[in-house]
Amino acid sequence: MDDFAQSAFIKVNGSFEGLEIYDAMSKEGFVKQNCSSEHYGLDIDLKEVSNMDETWEYEGTIKINKIDGGKATYKVMGECGC
Repeated sequence: MDDFAQSAFIKVNGSFEGLEIYDAMSKEGFVKQNCSSEHYGLDIDLKEVSNMDETWEYEGTIKINKIDGGKATYKVMGECGC
């Protein structure tokens, strides 16, 4: 989740982790964001799959890089809108 500005949040093991969005691009149905915190780095790649009445659906991947060197990639889908 993000605030369309500089802040993003993920929930890890039941706790919310705040991240700073340091690079973001949204163009022609694609969204890319890079975020980091003290413990994690995130690379987010999303593609718009549908929209209707100020609501957009996206699918893509989130790559998580842990400070200890661990990595994980997840397929995601979500929705945003007013």
